[in-house]
Amino acid sequence: MADIPRAYHGVAFVDGYVYVIGGFDGVSYFNTVRHFNVSSFEWVQVSQLLFDVKCNALLKLFYSKVLHIW
Repeated sequence: MADIPRAYHGVAFVDGYVYVIGGFDGVSYFNTVRHFNVSSFEWVQVSQLLFDVKCNALLKLFYSKVLHIW
C-alpha cells in the first residue's frame, strides 16, 4: 500500500509506533488505522474501521494501551 498524504486524522504514539487513524486526502475520507514503526521506518495497515473518520479524531489511550476513537 502506498503512503498517501492525509489531513484531519488522529495520531497517537504507543510503544515505538506512530498510529494514524482516518483522515482525508482532498478527495476521499479514510477508515484505516495504520502505524509507523520508528525503528524500521515502515508503514503497516493494522485495522479498518466500520466508519470514516471525517475530522480530527479524538483518541484516548488507556493504561491497557487500548485506543478509543471518538
